Amino acid sequence: MSDSSISSDDTQTKLLRNSLLAGSFAGMASTLVCYPFDVLRIKIQSSAFDKTSVGVIGTFRQTIQSGGFRALYVGLALPFGAQAIYKGTIFTVNNLTLEALLDFHNKGRQSHQGEYQLTSTDRFICGFTGGAINGGLFVTPVEYVRNRLISEQGKSKAAKGTTISVIRSTLINNGLSGLWRGMTSTVLRDSIGCGLYFVTMASAQEILSPNEKPSFQIVLLSGALSGIAFWVWALPIDTMKTWIQNGTAKNMREAVVLASRKGATGSMLALTRGWEVAYGRGAPSAAITVATYTSTYHYLMN
Repeated sequence: MSDSSISSDDTQTKLLRNSLLAGSFAGMASTLVCYPFDVLRIKIQSSAFDKTSVGVIGTFRQTIQSGGFRALYVGLALPFGAQAIYKGTIFTVNNLTLEALLDFHNKGRQSHQGEYQLTSTDRFICGFTGGAINGGLFVTPVEYVRNRLISEQGKSKAAKGTTISVIRSTLINNGLSGLWRGMTSTVLRDSIGCGLYFVTMASAQEILSPNEKPSFQIVLLSGALSGIAFWVWALPIDTMKTWIQNGTAKNMREAVVLASRKGATGSMLALTRGWEVAYGRGAPSAAITVATYTSTYHYLMN
């Protein structure tokens, strides 16, 4: 084996390791700050068909009254640990796919043509791949358990479940596949959502900081914009996923039927319930994620 091939393998291993570590730190940092927004969003989505449903302020007040501020972090343990896997997977698959695309396109290029420049389509495909793999393998079971725990808030202590009890009852009643209830909607949300996420992030940095390394402020802004882009697509899909995972609908088709019964305007309102929380969480969460990932990755690589 030549020295160049060994060096290439070492570089690839270093890229993989550092991307996983940086993504893990980024996911955990954003979760600690923004998890309460997830709790409120899921509660609002779950009450879409309740006649007594309240808005964001009312949901926040009810949550605090029923369990104190700790209630804003119900079900945190599993998502917090899983976020290390989530973001590590998404960013690493995205990076590896980008590298593969660059290698593929550069192989057939002449020296005078220079390096291949990634297009928005390339970036979308790479983000799409990372989101689809992560959503199908890891996100679905974790969010299923989290959503069940959040939907049980407000019940009597005897009726409330724990992470272990939710997993156990699901395995007993529905088998292992029960933990992947809502996988279609999760993959649909995360694949296209992550494609838009990475396209927006790269485009914002290229526009705001052409031909130079983006500053920390621009990295933060590009992250915030990418989070908004994700949730513009993801929110209606996420609402239907919540209905499926909390038992309101059996599958994606039934969720669509439920929404359509409210008419065009009513269905859009039902599917975008909690938009204030989704966008209010999406922008800062993505900004924290992108900034933490970028800083950690560059530190580890250097």
